Amino acid sequence: MQFQLQCPALGVLSSDKMAPQVKAVAKGARAALLAALLTGGASAQTIVSFDGFASHTGLTINSSAGVTTTTDGSVLRLVSTNTDLAGSVFTNSLVNVSGFSTAFDFRLTSPGGISDGLETGADGLTFALQTAGANKVGLYGENLGYGGTTFGHSIAVEFDTYYNSGDDPTLPNGGSNHVAVDLNGSVSSASNAVGITPRFDNGSLWTAWVDYNGTVLEVRLSDTGVRPTNPTLSYTVDIPSTIGASAYFGFTGGTGSAYSNEDVIDWAYSNTFVSGGINTPLSIPEPAAYQLILAGAALLWLRRRQFRLTH
Repeated sequence: MQFQLQCPALGVLSSDKMAPQVKAVAKGARAALLAALLTGGASAQTIVSFDGFASHTGLTINSSAGVTTTTDGSVLRLVSTNTDLAGSVFTNSLVNVSGFSTAFDFRLTSPGGISDGLETGADGLTFALQTAGANKVGLYGENLGYGGTTFGHSIAVEFDTYYNSGDDPTLPNGGSNHVAVDLNGSVSSASNAVGITPRFDNGSLWTAWVDYNGTVLEVRLSDTGVRPTNPTLSYTVDIPSTIGASAYFGFTGGTGSAYSNEDVIDWAYSNTFVSGGINTPLSIPEPAAYQLILAGAALLWLRRRQFRLTH
């Protein structure tokens, strides 16, 4: 786990990746930059970030979930290519829900098992906020490791890969993959679901951004790594009134008679809303952004030095 600083004009600054650049700056400029960020002089925003999960301090991993190594590195595998599995991963501590922003990359691979009449592979994953406890998991299959009575006070964004006629919508595009908002352990989300193409379990790296400004929950999705301007799904909800002031943040996944590997590659979250969203650890700004940061730091240091000399 690492911590990042979110500067609205410059994006996310990762503490481990920024260090070699900062060392090249004069000591005074470096100190001025850090002082400005830490005291809010540059609109700093603290973010908790997992750049892979070789270290997963601060998280509780449950049931079928675990850390495994793939070509993406050390990833959180919520469920594997076996039937009737459910797994979850949640923060050890409660997180504020009055406003937040999160982003994560995920990859679903090796779909198989029975077909829903459209394609094989199931069932999908959720990003969930719940108050039952860090070590909890819901039911398998169409419940996505979230559904059932376990998470009575909760909200989840589901990334569903299998059509279940009792719970899922008939999509205009004729596909089965969709994103939707679930409440209080119910996965009957037909009323707000949005169809997704191509399918989630095509092996591509998908990025999800979930932002809540206190009134509207917005979900954005991309298989290119570029954050869309417009949300894929918008859902008006009073989350504190629905589940309480704070919750455990995390993920759930499930398989039934169909299956796939469901991997979360990386994850970042802020316990306050960030306008414009936050980056995943895989989308740290390029070196040019750091040059801009360092130039700003040097300018700030010079101005402070001139002030001291003239007063």
